[in-house]
Amino acid sequence: MYITHKTAQASESGLTVGVDSSYLLGGASDFYRFVCDGDVADPLINAAPAVNYHLFVTIHKNVVISIEGLHDGYPSYEIYASVNGGTWQNIYLFNEKDLLNLFPPMDIHADATRNIL
Repeated sequence: MYITHKTAQASESGLTVGVDSSYLLGGASDFYRFVCDGDVADPLINAAPAVNYHLFVTIHKNVVISIEGLHDGYPSYEIYASVNGGTWQNIYLFNEKDLLNLFPPMDIHADATRNIL
């Protein structure tokens, strides 16, 4: 009996993060808004559909974090945040649906807001 063991690393080229907008005037309403995109397939499975997401992450000066956007219904998604090296806190959690929800289109609307102080 032979056991085949393969390893591979998914490409990082399908992952991007950038500043979408900001409001920085020194007041309580200051924020940064990032856009995060993912489009990466499993390199060990030929013709595997990509895991996709398009999320906006807004970080407010008062340490409120908002997540909104779209992602696939598979796999599970978790987003955590930490302030100044403190305890990691869950901002968004989605438990996967069926494997078929990995195929287009992105069918889950993410919408969460948390105060992490």
